[in-house]
Amino acid sequence: IPPPTAGRPPALRTRRGRLLPGSASRGGSCRGPPLSGRTGVHKLTFAATPAMAARPFPRPPQSSGDVQQYHELLRRILAEGVRRDDRTGTGTLSVFGHQMRFDISPAEPAGTGNRAPGTGSNGHLPPAGRSEYSKAQASRLSQPTPTPSLPLSFPLLTTKKLHLRSIIHELLWFLRGETNIAYLKKHGVSIWDEWADADGDLGPVYGKQWRSWAAPDGRTIDQISGVLESLRNKPESRRHVVTAWNPADVDDMALPPCHCLFQFYVAPAFGSRPSAVGGGEPAAGNRQPSGASAPDAGCRTPDPASDPRPRLSLQLYQRSADVFLGVPFNIASYALLAQMVAHVLDYRPHEFIHTLGDAHLYLNHVEQAELQLSRDPRPGPTMRLNPAARDLFGFRYEDFTLERYDPHPHIKAAVAV
Repeated sequence: IPPPTAGRPPALRTRRGRLLPGSASRGGSCRGPPLSGRTGVHKLTFAATPAMAARPFPRPPQSSGDVQQYHELLRRILAEGVRRDDRTGTGTLSVFGHQMRFDISPAEPAGTGNRAPGTGSNGHLPPAGRSEYSKAQASRLSQPTPTPSLPLSFPLLTTKKLHLRSIIHELLWFLRGETNIAYLKKHGVSIWDEWADADGDLGPVYGKQWRSWAAPDGRTIDQISGVLESLRNKPESRRHVVTAWNPADVDDMALPPCHCLFQFYVAPAFGSRPSAVGGGEPAAGNRQPSGASAPDAGCRTPDPASDPRPRLSLQLYQRSADVFLGVPFNIASYALLAQMVAHVLDYRPHEFIHTLGDAHLYLNHVEQAELQLSRDPRPGPTMRLNPAARDLFGFRYEDFTLERYDPHPHIKAAVAV
């Protein structure tokens, strides 16, 4: 990290000798190269379309892309971060506005893997009773599709070990609509203990807003069920949004939502050409995003053109991001949520985009961040979902299988409350 220039506040040094600038240099950027420009405007359609020739789908050669993106964020904060006071009294280095993109797609070719008992020839449960699906969705279900038991690329950091049980149970707890930590305590998860009152209550936090948002007319709105319905019946909609930021309830929450809004996006299958106005290149959604992670060389990469399923992506906006402790959990949690939703809808999980507002490193986490940056990333893991789990609200911890996870040891750090 370059020393501060003349006229700027003096820099702080950690015991490892790294500089913590009070007003950092703005030189350089951690962002990857931009996507190539478009030559036309493309209109997507989910009706039956002529098959296009298979196009190569480039991927980085290693699965460490997820770790490298996170490391770039740490380096950016150490180099450019503004020193700020904060609510906890700890102090932070902070940047405003950052984005990372993670591949969450199948990590093996379509058509491999074992079928679950009772599934159809395509490895999926029969579509009987799915009358709520759109005509396009019902037509697609009759085509061969990859078995849902295939491993999925999963962006779980390898430069420090993460507690997957806490990540999964917290997500299941959100989906249950609960706001008391009793469920978490029962399953050995303590990440919300510091904010709960004596009875274990947290106020109207995530679960309340996701599953039973209070409407002015006295109704309650189940946002998760609503977005599932819209993804099934109107995949092209731009309204697949769930928000946890409820101004009427914020003051009653033990901790206002940090990851406060997310949106789903459905793109046509790789094997379909969207109708286009102006011709030119394929839709931008058919390109691999710059900086996206990929499965390691030991995983076979599927041919996306052979997968007829529409592609599901999720973007999260996180207003406040504790980069050392919180963000690795958030990446894994929302990547898993996207994969679960894709699984129950028979869509192909595609990409998780993580957009950060105030991305900060607490001053008492700086040395831990330096230690993590000193470690070499290892090949990333994969995640398997139980093919029999077809209800988003019926998932259990036992329905998730993490494979090939070989992380560096855990790095302990204090939570700023």
